[in-house]
Amino acid sequence: MLFLKRQGGLWPTHHGLDPSCVRMTRLHKTQMPQWSELPLQWRGLETFSFSSYVELRLLSFKAHIFITLTAMSNEKIFSRKINKETKLSIVSTDAELPENQPLFAINWFDLKSKWIYNFYNLLAAPLVMKSGARLVFKGFRSSKVSGSEEHGREALLVVYYPSPNHFLSLVERKYFQLISLFRVMSVKRFHFGFSEKLGGEKNSVSRNKRYAVHHFSNAYFNQPELDLLNSQSGVSVFFAARKKAVLRIETNNKETREAPLLINGIIIYEADTSETLEHFLTSEALKSFMARSESNYVARFGN
Repeated sequence: MLFLKRQGGLWPTHHGLDPSCVRMTRLHKTQMPQWSELPLQWRGLETFSFSSYVELRLLSFKAHIFITLTAMSNEKIFSRKINKETKLSIVSTDAELPENQPLFAINWFDLKSKWIYNFYNLLAAPLVMKSGARLVFKGFRSSKVSGSEEHGREALLVVYYPSPNHFLSLVERKYFQLISLFRVMSVKRFHFGFSEKLGGEKNSVSRNKRYAVHHFSNAYFNQPELDLLNSQSGVSVFFAARKKAVLRIETNNKETREAPLLINGIIIYEADTSETLEHFLTSEALKSFMARSESNYVARFGN
């Protein structure tokens, strides 16, 4: 029989308590509550009739469905069927994702063939720009500073989209799907997802500047921390963001998967010179920030 746990006792599931505040559990008959603990409408019964048992089971099932639907309702989802077999959805990682929410697509990957990847970019760039998106950062790792290679990748691409539907409108185009085959051929260990900007994002990447990419697992760093990092002489935060949504792929055979994204928080640092960047990468300000973060990975990136 299913009962709901509460502080100080147990109530049957039909008692009318908010199921989101309690937890269902299956009890052995020796763990049944005392009748004095039961609501008035259940007192005076020597035993539960079969119909009462069925009623309890049905009501507990309804409570389970309610809890499941409540959890699902906290997800904000934008979906588009891009072909006969596949539906793509942008699924928020929190309850807030307005229709006009700008998103920054994080592409974090290794290369199998750089020339094929560059050819893909050559074909894709006009479509991406026409969709209202724009390139924020594109760089390739020159050397690792710290962190596990499990978290590292050779390349980073950050693209701005004005809204979730701008991205979905792009990927549903047949021509874009066709040229995306070149991307699939050219990359490996591909991670992809969406972030919201917390700071930085200057006009464009400069070939005269030096860059370092820093990502970590805790996504809730705050503005004072960014200000402290931004105050270092000769170094600024070029871009800072945290994970906002994931990409879900569903097929007609009911297979559902999410594109992996190990990056929760990400900061791209920009420095005037290599010497300035190296000084910052060993600074107490960065060390202090990393001490409060988890799964830190830092690498120098060039463009």
